[in-house]
Amino acid sequence: MLSKTFGLAWLMAVVLVAMALVGCAVLRPQPVVERGFAEVNGTRLYYEVAGSGEALVLLHGLGGDTRGWDHNFDEFTRHYRTVRYDMRGYGQSAAPEQPYTHEDDLKALLDYLGISRAHILGQSFGGEQALNFVLAYPDRVLSFVSVAGGIGGAEGLPAAPAEDGEAYAAMGAALQSGDLDGAAKAILDMKMFQVVRKDSKLSTELVRIFTDYFTRHGADTNTLLPAQVPAAKRLGEVTVPSMYIVGDHDIEQNQALADLFVAGIPNARKVVMSGCDHLSFLTKPKQFDQIVLRFLAENASKVK
Repeated sequence: MLSKTFGLAWLMAVVLVAMALVGCAVLRPQPVVERGFAEVNGTRLYYEVAGSGEALVLLHGLGGDTRGWDHNFDEFTRHYRTVRYDMRGYGQSAAPEQPYTHEDDLKALLDYLGISRAHILGQSFGGEQALNFVLAYPDRVLSFVSVAGGIGGAEGLPAAPAEDGEAYAAMGAALQSGDLDGAAKAILDMKMFQVVRKDSKLSTELVRIFTDYFTRHGADTNTLLPAQVPAAKRLGEVTVPSMYIVGDHDIEQNQALADLFVAGIPNARKVVMSGCDHLSFLTKPKQFDQIVLRFLAENASKVK
């Protein structure tokens, strides 16, 4: 009887130690996610919010939606009140019907959610719009992370790869024939996706998102207003802690944008993720999350 009791106690101890080594993941509750639609700024924006503490807002890329952050959202919600949303003309949000800017939409969404200041993280096209927000509403920003993000008005960038032109042509032909799935697959033939397209699971996820974009918003009218002064001419006005993340397998154009970012924004940081293309947050999500969380933690004292 003693040996049996000892055996059970030993087994329980092993289980507890194993749980501790994995960070008690089996006991970690799933975040409670608030989902809804915000009727703001003359449009209807779909959003998801989870977590507590300082706010962190995620902006998706061109043709994407909130699902693009599926591999990162839960981890971020364990540290921040994390918001991801479909920008106007994407995902479940309304189509553009009047002139607008994404920065004004985001400001209205933050007001709707009762968020006074937030860390802003944008990827690709979302990074470009996030930069516009940082410049338009600096008092609403705690810090800024651009993930291979664009910079409006940037000049002298390397030309796009030849294969990108072929991919665009294939996409256009597929759209004209009504083959939305084929059009979505053609996007992944662009050089900037040379790493992620080798992963069948991620490729399937991206094709589904791009196909949904063409289905829901492919015929939308573009009423997005350009910035009055291009962001490239205002980089020196960014005063919040800023970081640019780029994959070492991303195209030369985005490598140049990373250099422009850190050269123009005071004290900006550049991080190059090895083995990643344009979608570093998908190809290496755990490493990406830790890079972002470390940056936000390091700068916490600077934004109080």
